[in-house]
Amino acid sequence: MDQLAVLRHYVATLGYRGSQALHAAPDYFAWFNAGHGVRSPVELLSHTAVVLEYARARLAEDERECWEVETWEAETERFYLTLERLDEALLHGAKQADDNTMRQMIQGPLADAMTHIGQLTMLRRLAGAPVPQGGFVEADVRTGRLRYPVPEGET
Repeated sequence: MDQLAVLRHYVATLGYRGSQALHAAPDYFAWFNAGHGVRSPVELLSHTAVVLEYARARLAEDERECWEVETWEAETERFYLTLERLDEALLHGAKQADDNTMRQMIQGPLADAMTHIGQLTMLRRLAGAPVPQGGFVEADVRTGRLRYPVPEGET
């Protein structure tokens, strides 16, 4: 598997893991306060999209978008749209990116985003709404599929 394919699979894995943390979260979860200056889940989700947008803009050699924190629903949609835009940038623009840029994507924004997804998962447990356990190694993660559970009509 080439480097670009690995990065795209990693982005699909972010979609899968993110969906596990986001799916069926109770209404009160968005603004759950863990204390000690920890970001709320909605702030963390917004920040995750900012990190992914940074990666997309860097790969596309484009200006990155900035935004204010919105509702849980809006931030959830922004997370998925940003993943889709990043995957598109990888698919069409990253072929000319050098090895150093690709390594920086993994060790910087992509690792950061995965860390934040883990934080959301931990906050779900602290908020009394743990993410159901699953077999991540055997999960049906597919490059290009970024939303899980799979929407109606999509395979």
